Amino acid sequence: MPSILKTLNFKLRNPPRSFLEQGSFEVNQVWNYSNQTSFLALRRYVGPPTFLSTFDLDKLTGGVRFDETENPDGFTVIKQSVVHCINQELVTRKHQFKKSKLKFRTSQGSRKKLGLDSVQAKKHLDHSGRTSGGGKRSQAH
Repeated sequence: MPSILKTLNFKLRNPPRSFLEQGSFEVNQVWNYSNQTSFLALRRYVGPPTFLSTFDLDKLTGGVRFDETENPDGFTVIKQSVVHCINQELVTRKHQFKKSKLKFRTSQGSRKKLGLDSVQAKKHLDHSGRTSGGGKRSQAH
């Protein structure tokens, strides 16, 4: 019996550009805050200079998500898991290039950098936009 194969063509709409620009702005804000905070921790203001780890930066940037009652000025697009990813990327790049401070990221002008790379975003998000659990998916046979 011959089998029939039918191919479906779909046209996917691009997400709104304002949503992407807002997300990139929030990512750049977290990058710049973490970069400046870790640089100031290396200077001798009080006590010995300390190098902030990813864990330290995650504690400082905790609770940045938008909430109408508790945090009305929080971020509306990115989630806490993306903030952790940004902090991890910052610490990794500072170790890699042996720098105490990296360049600031801008969201406007001719030299703008738009948020996370697609590889980093794919690493922490599944196809539905939710954060992945990190474990392997079970497959039914």
